[in-house]
Amino acid sequence: MKSIKAVNRPHVHCASKNQRKRAGKRAKHARQRINDWTHKCVLSDPKARARLETLASLSLIDAKYEKQELSEAERALRAEKRRLKKKSNVPKVVDEETKKLEKERREQQKLERKKVAEEAKKRKEEEEHRKWPEKLKQREEQEKKKK
Repeated sequence: MKSIKAVNRPHVHCASKNQRKRAGKRAKHARQRINDWTHKCVLSDPKARARLETLASLSLIDAKYEKQELSEAERALRAEKRRLKKKSNVPKVVDEETKKLEKERREQQKLERKKVAEEAKKRKEEEEHRKWPEKLKQREEQEKKKK
């Protein structure tokens, strides 16, 4: 039976939920503003560079955010790395023999698993068969005790 105090109150927790949502949104927007601001510091105009130097001196942001000029050799190296990475993602062509061998291996494993399962099933049945006379004796003893 329901208690007297059990009444539908649909808006009980609403305020706290909304407060948590707003706090999360505020934090997210603050992070986003900071992120945008740090990205603006990377620009190469003199004001941004001066801002970056002052911030670096205050150790608010690291010097790693400075825009780096890459030499031609470094650009070539990076392009080569990207090209190799793309190449390695291309699926490798497998010849027919290896496919056949793989298929045969899978079939053998499947048969072995089947055999193991059948053996386990047989062992279980034999064990049940062995236990059957003991169960009969226990039943008879229980019936004798009841009488």
